[in-house]
Amino acid sequence: QAYEEGDLRKAASVKTEANGAPFIAKYIDYTATDALGGRNSWPVIRYADV
Repeated sequence: QAYEEGDLRKAASVKTEANGAPFIAKYIDYTATDALGGRNSWPVIRYADV
């Protein structure tokens, strides 16, 4: 487990979609007006960079 039981950071970091799949909420731009309107840049890491 990445988070211990009761760790408040989990609620701020990991959200759950309607189908139950978890996703990272760290990069969500809540001010975006549409799907492509966010002002955030997702980090792109190539396999060769790892």
